[in-house]
Amino acid sequence: MYGKERIYYLDILKFLAIFGVVFIHVTALGNTSEIKGILISNFGEIFKFAVPIFLMVTGTLLLNRDYESTAAFLKRRFSRIIPPYILWIIFIIFAVIYPYLITNTPIEPSIIYTNLFNFPHTWYFWLMIGAYFIIPVINAYIKTDDINASKYLVLLFIVSSILYQTLIIFGRYTFIDLRFFITPVGYLSLGYLLSRIEFKNKNLIFIVSIILFIITSTIEVLFAESHGLLLIFTNLPLGIASFIDVSIVRIIQVSSVFLFVKYLPFKLTKVKRIITSISRSCYGIFFVHIFVNLLFFNYVPVTGSGTKVFLTLIAGSVLIFVISWIIVLITSKIPYLNKFSGYD
Repeated sequence: MYGKERIYYLDILKFLAIFGVVFIHVTALGNTSEIKGILISNFGEIFKFAVPIFLMVTGTLLLNRDYESTAAFLKRRFSRIIPPYILWIIFIIFAVIYPYLITNTPIEPSIIYTNLFNFPHTWYFWLMIGAYFIIPVINAYIKTDDINASKYLVLLFIVSSILYQTLIIFGRYTFIDLRFFITPVGYLSLGYLLSRIEFKNKNLIFIVSIILFIITSTIEVLFAESHGLLLIFTNLPLGIASFIDVSIVRIIQVSSVFLFVKYLPFKLTKVKRIITSISRSCYGIFFVHIFVNLLFFNYVPVTGSGTKVFLTLIAGSVLIFVISWIIVLITSKIPYLNKFSGYD
């Protein structure tokens, strides 16, 4: 629950974000098939607002709040995200080693260790660990000046993105270190700021958001990887890796999604219960879909023409999404196991 009542537009955002995560991971299987010269996996760029949206929703809900103590805040947050990770990573590891088991192939211990701590699709869990550590710090700062404080953090987020993007494009470097403002601080602050600002002409913002989303998504699909428009920070010598995109194009896309949903001119009341249920199941779906995805595509071949592969992956995305949601709902009803379900 978000306080006493749920904030419905945040539920819609989470619904879109978690479907986006599933779509990205499923369409990644189309990295060798093309439609009109475009890799099918590139269409996942349309939904790569997903993780930033989760961070923005987190910032909306957890910033400018009064907490009993930092220790109490961390205990509550970690007790909600660690148990589901432990349960579902066991199933994920099983899905990874399943082909070895049925073929009697020896399993290297490194396979278990690597997937336990560094399975690529679970990077969001480790991102949130870091986000929760930093939230008490920026929460205290935002409480000092509310909107102005969040504007300052968002401004530095945008400046940092443009600065590093420009340096990458032109092959230059700088000693200016603004990484602190990039992620997750940037998206947490951006979410809080956009949730607090109210525009007078909401219909105009709604229309502009749609236009910006179409433009930025098209840019990402067609040009992102080939023209250096991605800004994914990794610092491998320090053992740190991240898949979150903090490019200025992505920031605009993510902001447009947030504002588009916030100012929807219709309420979607007929599907509110479904959207709310999926929103509450998001964290569980995040892990369960990995397990389902690994098993599903062991039996469903991704072959044929580009169009056939694309349709197969779209259908697979929807099916895996629904199956994962149902599994989370079922486990949330089972005593003791419900604490590990990822259902909020």
